[in-house]
Amino acid sequence: KLGYAYAVGASWGANYGHPGVFFAGAGTKSDSTVKAIQAMQEEIARLRKEPVTDAELRTAKDTVLNSFVFNFDTKSKTLNRLLRYEYWGYPKDFLFQYKKKLEGVTKADVQRVAQKYLQPEAMVMVVVGKPADFDSPLASLGQPVTPLDITIPQPKQEQARADDKSLAAGKAVLAKAQQAIGGADKLAGLKDVTITAKSQLTGPMGSMSVDQKIRILYPSTLRQENTLPFGKIEVYTDGKGGWLKAPQGQMPLPGPQLQQAKGEIFRLTETLLLSDRDPNRTVNFVKKDKVGDREAEVVEVSSKEGDQVSVYIDAQSGRILKKRYQGTAMAGPAATVEEVYEDFRETGGLRAPFKTTVYQNEKKFAELVYSEVQYNTGLKGEDLAKP
Repeated sequence: KLGYAYAVGASWGANYGHPGVFFAGAGTKSDSTVKAIQAMQEEIARLRKEPVTDAELRTAKDTVLNSFVFNFDTKSKTLNRLLRYEYWGYPKDFLFQYKKKLEGVTKADVQRVAQKYLQPEAMVMVVVGKPADFDSPLASLGQPVTPLDITIPQPKQEQARADDKSLAAGKAVLAKAQQAIGGADKLAGLKDVTITAKSQLTGPMGSMSVDQKIRILYPSTLRQENTLPFGKIEVYTDGKGGWLKAPQGQMPLPGPQLQQAKGEIFRLTETLLLSDRDPNRTVNFVKKDKVGDREAEVVEVSSKEGDQVSVYIDAQSGRILKKRYQGTAMAGPAATVEEVYEDFRETGGLRAPFKTTVYQNEKKFAELVYSEVQYNTGLKGEDLAKP
């Protein structure tokens, strides 16, 4: 009624071998967090102080009694229930006793049990959200507040050992890749790039087609527009902050998404190939390997900020065949990501791949096919920053 909750409810359970739990919860917006908690507290307190109404009692009874038939709708349910009663020492007709006693419950019974078992001072509250956006500090609820850190630490990436020989070899391999794409000076002269692509995402719920427009202002500004079946999602970052715009509205770019965007900027091919000119980066030759049937030389590019990517470069042509890196976890453990490049074409004096296949933990996640790659179109930072 107050408009605080997207969803709200409560439940209780009486376990066979140990006490059960009473639970109440709600999903609300940040700026009504404390008010929503107070509303739930008031409702629990009302159960203790006042009898429920006749309508509330009837609704609660009917909810259970009308579902009674579902205890018998399969033979397996009947058998499993009888096995449980036998195991825990319950009478075989317990369910019928329960039904009969439930029918006889009065408003006074509800209040008596609420006073006995619903103990507000013993309840533990768990609040998930951004405290700075709450309508009031949680301390205003009159209970001690214990912050819990629920961030999932990123797995520590192990760097390959480096020495003068491997560092020199790494720069030599990188120079070969610079030449293959069009030359280091050509790369250094890049101001911006606009990429138009269509990608096919593959996940547990099936595949989904996405139209993408990616605009980059070197060295650190990125704007990506994704048109999905359910709407358009835009992400912008200047390397320090940014915003996310979706059908539900616009918001500052959340931490994990900002970290992911920073990683994408670090791994941009055009600037990655100039890492030998960046004093904050190290280029180290790691090993020889294969990508499909192609011989590859692997260099590890890392930064002082902790970014790291393995670049697989064709031993003969010098083209980048693959990148391998640790992804950013939105939830759960971070995945190992591989990007495999194909269909190299001449565009704007550079040779760029027009197809990228992305794997997460060795499973195909996405396939991107570029329809157009344009360099030095005159992009401006202020234009990219506009929502």
